[in-house]
Amino acid sequence: MFGPIVGFALGALMLQYYVDLFSFDSKTLNLTPMNPRWVGAWWGGFIFIGGLMFLVSVPFYGFPKILVPELRELIREDRWQLESIRDLSGTGQGDHDSGRRTSYSKNIRGKIC
Repeated sequence: MFGPIVGFALGALMLQYYVDLFSFDSKTLNLTPMNPRWVGAWWGGFIFIGGLMFLVSVPFYGFPKILVPELRELIREDRWQLESIRDLSGTGQGDHDSGRRTSYSKNIRGKIC
C-alpha cells in the first residue's frame, strides 16, 4: 500500500531536477519546471531505490545456509527432515538409488547444492 505512495512522492521530488542533473545547470539554460521544454530527472528514483535495496541486501549474505539451533531441533523431532536437509545442503548423496544429486541449483561460490 505504501509502495505506490512512496513511488509517486519520489517521482514528484525527482521531477523538480533537470534530467541532466550532473552535466548542466538549469539556471544557465534558463529552464524552470514550468517551461514546456523541461524534462525532469525521472531516473533518479530508480537509482536511489536500487542503491537502497542493494545496501539492505548486503547483510543477508552473512547468514549461514543452515542455522545450527534449527538443525538441532530437527534432529530431535524428525530424522526424515534431517535427511532431506542433508540432501539439499550437499552433505548427503541426494538420490540414493542412482548416486546423483537431485538439486541443480548453485550457491554464491558456484558449488552445486
